[in-house]
Amino acid sequence: MKKSNLFKAVGIVILSYVLLSWIIPIINSIGGFKWKVSNQLGFVSTVFNVLNSLPTFIPVITFVLLVGAFYGVLKAAGAYDKIIDLFSSKVVGREKLLLILVIILMALVSSVVGLDLGLLIVFPILIGLLVKVGYDKMVALSATLGATIIGMYGATFSISLYGVNNQILDLKTFNQIIPKVVFFVLGLAGLIAFVLMYCKKNGLPASIKGDNKEVKVSSKKSDKVKKSSVKRGKDRKSKGVKKALKIHKERGERSAVPALIVIGIMILIALLGTTNWSGLIGSENWFATAHSAWTGFTIGKFDLLNKLFGLENIGAFGTWAEPTIRFQVYSILLIYAMIIISLLYRTKFEDSFDGFVDGLKSFIVPAVLVVLALSLHLFVYFNDVLTPVMNALLKSTKEFNVAISGIYIIINSLFYVDYYYFASFIVYPITQVYEDKSVLSILSVMFANLYSLVMLVAPSSVLLLVSLSISEVKYKDWLKFIWKFVLGLLLVSFVVFTIMLLV
Repeated sequence: MKKSNLFKAVGIVILSYVLLSWIIPIINSIGGFKWKVSNQLGFVSTVFNVLNSLPTFIPVITFVLLVGAFYGVLKAAGAYDKIIDLFSSKVVGREKLLLILVIILMALVSSVVGLDLGLLIVFPILIGLLVKVGYDKMVALSATLGATIIGMYGATFSISLYGVNNQILDLKTFNQIIPKVVFFVLGLAGLIAFVLMYCKKNGLPASIKGDNKEVKVSSKKSDKVKKSSVKRGKDRKSKGVKKALKIHKERGERSAVPALIVIGIMILIALLGTTNWSGLIGSENWFATAHSAWTGFTIGKFDLLNKLFGLENIGAFGTWAEPTIRFQVYSILLIYAMIIISLLYRTKFEDSFDGFVDGLKSFIVPAVLVVLALSLHLFVYFNDVLTPVMNALLKSTKEFNVAISGIYIIINSLFYVDYYYFASFIVYPITQVYEDKSVLSILSVMFANLYSLVMLVAPSSVLLLVSLSISEVKYKDWLKFIWKFVLGLLLVSFVVFTIMLLV
């Protein structure tokens, strides 16, 4: 029922666009001649656009499915529970510190690096850990989804936001860095304060309320059940029970450390690949040089390393801005991580395969939601009724207007949910309207900032839909929880934009 609520939410956005295609007349004009264009969406064209999003966005969809498969394999190896138990045991009495550190870390990575949806790799572990130590799902989502989007809201060097903007608008990496940092600090401080007030109001984390009596009683009961099971197993001499006990014992002896090392290396590679090194340390950096040396290494005339690893198709660290490349590499990392973890934990092939399939199945609904959300881009592309209206809005004033531009960005963000395409179809055309670099630099910040804020509440937000789906939280419950915070940030945004324009 909770997941059907998400389908309704994204379905309403799609239906709204379909209705707009019937209401808004599109008139083309060339050389004084005008004619109406029929862009109405029918049943066939609506389904056509949704189905076409599959091949168009297959790297993103594959990545989402493989995240589920990865956690299926991690659980099959017995490592997932070990990781949760390890960290939860280390933070007893320091649950608030854990919450704040998670929020800061997620926001910082998102702001500087720009992983955004890539951080989904660690969402299940962090959500599971925060719920384990006594927080509810709203707090867990705030610390993961919320913090990631706040990092986007206050993005500083994000390759997936400003890496794209700077290239299109011909701006430098450190352009408008002060307001960017201001947005990051205010957004992060606001999120921490908002979440802590919610926790105080609701008496969270719950673990601090309940003494450890319940835990001890539960532990004693668990011990009795285990002893009873062992005794029954001995009495009956059941092979099935003995086998189950053996598997339980083997998994109990396994450590969380190998899995944590694999996950850590995977995240490190993703961070190195997605960080905008050329903008931060110059066009000629060590990673670019190393990549050139690697791909150019030959034995005789045979480029051995390049043939073995095929790195010419991936690009050097710091160049993974395009979603096609980015999510393909993330998917490859997940596949290798699954293989290595299965080998390290000596998981039987059939167990790993079953875990892989189970994990894949558990993420089918999030993947379908991703398809629906991303299909909105094709609706606008093939049946564009939005652009003429938005352009008319933008040109309603002769000079640059913060309020009008803000409305223009917010509405477009609802439909262009992938920022790479948002930049191509919305940010680039703005250069035809404004030529002043000072205006373009302000608009660059506005685009990234407001787009991110919309992604925190929009029913078409890919990161939001996936996060709500895997945590089984209703869209309307999340909206009820977060709307005041978002409204406050929206006010902050327009105040800062106005100051930027006046300075």
